Amino acid sequence: MRGLMGVLLVLLFAGGIRANDTMLAGQGGRVAPVQGEKTSVRMLREWVKMDVYPTYYDVAAQFVFRNDGPATSVTMGFPETGSGGIDSDMYRNRTAFLSFCTTVDGSTAAARRQDARVSNDNEPNGYRTYWVKTVAFAAGQQHTVRVEYRARPGEDTAGRRWAWYPFTGGNWKGTVEESTLAIRLHLPGDYLVNPNDGLTLRGDTLSGRWTNWEAEGAYGIDYTPTLPDGLPLYQGVGDGVLFGAMPVHLPGKTPSPCALPPALLRNGTPCIGLDALLNYFEEETGEPDARRRGKRWDAKTHTITISHFQFSAQVKAGDRIMRASSIEVRLPVAPFYATVTQGFNGKASCLYIPVYPLAKALGGDAEYDPTQRTVVLHFAEDPVTGPHAPFTYYAGWQWVTEARRQLMRAEMRAIAEGHEPWRQDPLSVASVETADLLPAAARPAGGGVPKYTEEQVQQEGKSRKALTAETPAGKISYILVSEESRITKVDLVLPDDRTIHLTLERPFEGWWYVTKIEKEE
Repeated sequence: MRGLMGVLLVLLFAGGIRANDTMLAGQGGRVAPVQGEKTSVRMLREWVKMDVYPTYYDVAAQFVFRNDGPATSVTMGFPETGSGGIDSDMYRNRTAFLSFCTTVDGSTAAARRQDARVSNDNEPNGYRTYWVKTVAFAAGQQHTVRVEYRARPGEDTAGRRWAWYPFTGGNWKGTVEESTLAIRLHLPGDYLVNPNDGLTLRGDTLSGRWTNWEAEGAYGIDYTPTLPDGLPLYQGVGDGVLFGAMPVHLPGKTPSPCALPPALLRNGTPCIGLDALLNYFEEETGEPDARRRGKRWDAKTHTITISHFQFSAQVKAGDRIMRASSIEVRLPVAPFYATVTQGFNGKASCLYIPVYPLAKALGGDAEYDPTQRTVVLHFAEDPVTGPHAPFTYYAGWQWVTEARRQLMRAEMRAIAEGHEPWRQDPLSVASVETADLLPAAARPAGGGVPKYTEEQVQQEGKSRKALTAETPAGKISYILVSEESRITKVDLVLPDDRTIHLTLERPFEGWWYVTKIEKEE
């Protein structure tokens, strides 16, 4: 194996100076023969388990070696390195590990830490050393070498931490038949976890397996405390590809949050962070294009206009009305700001907007799975001429060409779980979702909606179903004008006889949402 079988002594973040925005001390790698030594010994298998806690992590690494040549002795080295804003001189003669031990075939073996080579002009604020011992092999003999250690994670000034296992080059004979890595999370509460490619998250454990490989590469996670109800964001079709970090919730109380998730669940509605959406658009082409996508802030009205090619949407924190292509769209929840404190970097905030209507307004589509708690975005590189446009959009070219005339489709179908029974009746939905359109005198003192009674009313010579209420401001009626399989029209008649036309959509059986509001002048 050409992989330096370094016992993963992951970048250990030593306390002390912050000469730059990261500090790392105690990074290891896999067991390796000392530099320049040739060997007939082959690493057959390796098994590595990491247990990651908020302020430290434990590593247990086990390697099986076989000597394919005559009897020999091999000096094995276990790397320890550090970099970033640390005082590298302090690690010249002392280790950054909190604990360290090694065994051969189950018996404790002594390992000597060499004096570290400290930083130079090419490696500022860094050091490197080895823990070495000699292992004798008879011809054809196998040995099991095990290393266990505890280290502090790497950290930056924003509060992000990381723990990694680097498979780096070495001089072992041949390739490694099998390598496995399991990272178990012991992180209380809510964290943003960012694993690199090759690792799969199931429950509280990330794992990877590689066979017959050169064992080159680094695998591990970044992790940062975050807000509750965070949602992961995926791009693509089907299961999608993870975009950004993965929010993970485990039992326990979260430390002070210092990272904003890509999406948040608010009152059952998935909302995307504006920063995450703009980063998503930027990655479509690999570079930002302010003329075709981005945001514009209006200081006078406190509104933000979000653009994506010829599509645009205007939103305002606290306002449930989104304006898109000259249509007023009723959002299921008002856009809102979330704020965290990022260590030495101060406060960071982001605007979150209901993802499904916003994606539709910008010429795309979105899906939400409440069981898996995942959000998937679908956007073509160019929503009109892009090669993937007919494939990525919910209604293909028909949606693209009619986007400016069509209604914003209803809130995402996946928030069916946990909704109140009134979601099944469009008149009741209209009365709840548009309560703030009523005159102030018509609203109950404690908030909510007036008490309505069902009756038949005459409108345009037709008898129609209605919900009516007598209020201090006068009589209010929600009248069912027309009802189809997916689209329902409702008129809200106010005490001064003004009428507001409402459109409701049903994206799946039994669930209605107000998607359009037209006020008569």
